[in-house]
Amino acid sequence: CMHSTFHKPAQLWEKSEGCVHLLAELSKLKECVERVSKALPLVAEATRHKQYLQHYNYLEVVMRQLPVFARSLGKRTFKRHLELFLDPIFYSISCESPLAKAAAIDCLDELNKQLGRAIMRGRVEQHNPMYLRLYDSVCPPHH
Repeated sequence: CMHSTFHKPAQLWEKSEGCVHLLAELSKLKECVERVSKALPLVAEATRHKQYLQHYNYLEVVMRQLPVFARSLGKRTFKRHLELFLDPIFYSISCESPLAKAAAIDCLDELNKQLGRAIMRGRVEQHNPMYLRLYDSVCPPHH
């Protein structure tokens, strides 16, 4: 009902999602690129908190916005942060949430296009070689 007087306070995960969306928009402004770049480690750190059910929602938002960050910050700047997000990407690909999983697969595909498959695959292999089989199944060479 639109006329309800009931308003529940925003949960921390909802505020975190809002921050990720805001950072993605701010990353598109040249004067904000450096500040957004400095905030990305905090975004990555928040993906490690999995003790609440809605963490899949947060992961989905991060996966949807990572390609925006990559595009807006530029390859050189974004690649400095890429490793921080590899565990969350592969966790999301393997998780039970269809939306987070789809977002992570789309994220990997888009990062491959932006950074190059060889760079992405090399970074994945360097970070955790056990991810390579999953990476290759999601992003085949001819893709």
